[in-house]
Amino acid sequence: MPSSLFTAATRGSEDARPTWNLTDEQLLDGLLSAAFSRRSCRSRYEFAGYYRRKPAHKPSLYLVAKLRKHEALQRWCGPGTAPYREALRRLKSGDGAGDGGDCRSVVSIGYTRGLGNRMLAIVSAFLYAVLTERALLVAPYDGDVAALFCEPFPGTTWFPPDAAGRRFPIRQRLRDLDGESQESLGNLLRSNASSSSSSSPPWPYVYLHLEGGFHFHDWLFYCDEQQRRLRGVPWLLMKMDSYIAPGLFLVPSLRGELGRMFPEKDAVFHHLGRYLFHPANAVWHAVTAYHRAHLAGAGRLVGMQLRGKIFLPHESFGHVVIGNVAKQRYHIEYISVAA
Repeated sequence: MPSSLFTAATRGSEDARPTWNLTDEQLLDGLLSAAFSRRSCRSRYEFAGYYRRKPAHKPSLYLVAKLRKHEALQRWCGPGTAPYREALRRLKSGDGAGDGGDCRSVVSIGYTRGLGNRMLAIVSAFLYAVLTERALLVAPYDGDVAALFCEPFPGTTWFPPDAAGRRFPIRQRLRDLDGESQESLGNLLRSNASSSSSSSPPWPYVYLHLEGGFHFHDWLFYCDEQQRRLRGVPWLLMKMDSYIAPGLFLVPSLRGELGRMFPEKDAVFHHLGRYLFHPANAVWHAVTAYHRAHLAGAGRLVGMQLRGKIFLPHESFGHVVIGNVAKQRYHIEYISVAA
């Protein structure tokens, strides 16, 4: 890999050299790379200072090593590199053939789901990318990821470029993909397009339909036989609205690597979420300002997720929550609000 890829200034890193000494606490016990400047993403290294208690889970040394290795893969195969341009050329031409040294990618497709679900989907796609040694690209929904979060990989970007003449070849197709799409793994299997005979051309890309309501043949993604077939596919397009890490632990060929990365199975999202998602500077400014004004003096902080099937003004939602908390002493009951 050319050394220039490790120091290129991109959205992911304004300066490849950290501007001050970082502590283990700021690096989350090695989970984070030190190859970012502070001004590129203030929350990345300031985040740990807001913990009042040290997290119970620490990343394994093996996970830390895998993340550094994956960052190098992202720089080598990411947008703007020669391997990426070659992969795009093959995608555009429909050529799925290639030697073992070619870059392979996973594209996480954002769509009309809540932000929490989209974050779960990105973490799931990233975990699969690390396990299968693929670069991760994120096709955001209405630009939400780019506006809310910093780039997670130093020296590269995880967004397909939109510059004139370099647009992602099938970008307009991404939002139309669903369980009935002919490019889905389920439909390819149902139509016997996955024949293992030597006369069958390799797939240039496969759509993995893993959102709610997917069919039996889509479930075969979790079988070793299909994982072997997908190994040679240059592009995998993933659409999901949930967290698939538990399912990946059921894949025999992935289980051993997962166990080494995550000796504590329940810590997968804890580690990968803290690695990937750091509020962009504008968001972080608003968060820290709110914290100083309203939360800094609190003895204990309690987080709650609010869900409602009917529309309520923010003011009404607030009154319902505050009143119910005071009444039930932190035990929240379901409240049916008349329209």
